[in-house]
Amino acid sequence: MCSQVKNTCYEILKLIIRTNKSKQKAPGLYEIDTQLEMLRWLIRHSHRRKYLSHQSYETAAKRVDELGRIIGGLLKGV
Repeated sequence: MCSQVKNTCYEILKLIIRTNKSKQKAPGLYEIDTQLEMLRWLIRHSHRRKYLSHQSYETAAKRVDELGRIIGGLLKGV
């Protein structure tokens, strides 16, 4: 589970870099949004399976939600 969370984070980072260098931002932003949904699911699943404490879950969920708001704002501007 930990490796899946890490790999998803690396994939999001890779997509951010690729989208930043791209002229057409919208497709990359949608892909980032999709990966963020996957990360949200992995975090919720980890919490349900007791791999994450409640405090760790809250912190991770807040940060991923903030990233989602940023991506949503960028998508509105494109």
